[in-house]
Amino acid sequence: MIKSTVKAVKQFEIDAVLEQFELLMDFIESTLEMWDVEREWIEKICLLADEAVMNIIYYAYPDGPGKVSLTMMYDEQAVQMDVRDTGIPFDPTLFPDPDVTLPLDTRPVGGLGIHFMRKLLDILQYRREGDCNHLVLKINTGRNSSVFEQSALLDDEEAVVNVLLATEDTELRAMILSELEETRFRVWVAETPERLEGILKKQCGIQLALLDKRMAPDRISEHAHHLKTRQQTPYVYVLMLTEQGDCLPEAPDPQVDDLLFMPFDYHIFRRHLDVAARTLDYEYRLLAQRLAHGQAIESLAEQKADSRRELKEAAEYVSSLLPLPQEEPVRIRWRFSPRSFLSGDFLGYQWLDDDCLAFYQLDSCAYGFRAALFSVAVQNMLTTRILPEINRQRPSEILDRLNRQFPMEKHSAVSYTMWAGIYHLSSETLYYSSGGHPPAILLHGEDPPCFLTTNGPSLGSLKSFSYVSRSHSLAAGARLILYTDGVIKNSRANAARWTPETLADLLRRDQQVRNDEEALDRITRELNRGSMEDDCCLLSLTF
Repeated sequence: MIKSTVKAVKQFEIDAVLEQFELLMDFIESTLEMWDVEREWIEKICLLADEAVMNIIYYAYPDGPGKVSLTMMYDEQAVQMDVRDTGIPFDPTLFPDPDVTLPLDTRPVGGLGIHFMRKLLDILQYRREGDCNHLVLKINTGRNSSVFEQSALLDDEEAVVNVLLATEDTELRAMILSELEETRFRVWVAETPERLEGILKKQCGIQLALLDKRMAPDRISEHAHHLKTRQQTPYVYVLMLTEQGDCLPEAPDPQVDDLLFMPFDYHIFRRHLDVAARTLDYEYRLLAQRLAHGQAIESLAEQKADSRRELKEAAEYVSSLLPLPQEEPVRIRWRFSPRSFLSGDFLGYQWLDDDCLAFYQLDSCAYGFRAALFSVAVQNMLTTRILPEINRQRPSEILDRLNRQFPMEKHSAVSYTMWAGIYHLSSETLYYSSGGHPPAILLHGEDPPCFLTTNGPSLGSLKSFSYVSRSHSLAAGARLILYTDGVIKNSRANAARWTPETLADLLRRDQQVRNDEEALDRITRELNRGSMEDDCCLLSLTF
């Protein structure tokens, strides 16, 4: 706990009701901004506070109103929140982790938020003092959110990221160097294959490698493997530069973290640098934390393995939340192709009762660990607080609640799209609503395809917007396909990009000769041959 080093303290109290929840969140955010806490830490702390306070609002006072009080402390190394209430006793530290081996529809509701609180927090403590619950949440912001600052812990001279740029293209080299010179990068340039070989033999502490495939087309994987295993840094992020239309293997190279297609512009390049920085940030987190506490690091290779294992566990955990396929009374299948470990796409479905099936698809513009945390937060909100309460003929209420709960101004300008539907088995009626999401495709026999959408804006962009619901009758055998915009945006090998109409034509032809599994597999194979600029997610329901 923070004791003698405290430099700032703030307190706030609200009634434990939803109407005052935003007041508390505004207080937390404005206080953190006043203390100059980095934006990425502010987002994480707000998500943690959201989970803790919403649990109190919903569950602590079953017999009547009560209070929630918050004390925030800051010492430039950590932020601590002490949350108090006088509700029923509840110790979240004793709450078991969710069993991710169980099918989604048989798992007990809840526990996802607490699971991720444990993952993010450095300290999670609970005690009961008289009739008061006292919860302590501490997160070490001293392990700076920025990968550039963290790298200073590994370099006594200056806070830099060591970059290897390997390309024979003079114009491309000049463009990349001009973009890197204003930021804290130390760049090792290889203008020839011989120079690249020489750099690889040195211990330069490379953390980010930009390798032009044209320089050594048959040795990219070898060079990437050398960097990842021989450089004395916990993690090396390898970005391969390649041209549009290049023949790429169907299976991605495990040594290459991402691809950058040429020619490219400034914004695309900066986006890839941001992804690389965020990945490095995650990989360095455990190492930076231990260094900040003055602990000796016996093996950097061990640190790398621990960090990558934690990232893989997070990916496996999020993937485990995806529901199992089902056969009856509605046949459901899906395909999920993330562009990296963790993605911003998500889908789910569950029976609200014997007659109503709720299903949804979400696409966040974020990537990596932040996207995974966001997906879990939405999943938790849907299953525990929204789906049980909504009017089952108005799925627009789902979008309204999420739009208010996750405004983009409080999440680094991140917006997200969504398509949600509720199918009534007895009346064979589908009620649906969407915001910023591609239109769902409805196919039935020889009938022309229908495109189902309500044309609302992306969620989080307009807090006061009210989404609408529509309905559509579904005959037996009708098939509905939801897809994220990555299916449309991603290039296909030697072909034009799909549109909703061309995708519908392809699916319609496929249903004459293939079952839904084969059709989804064919689309996924086509996408994997392309550039994979974004995550891709497909959900198919046959009624």
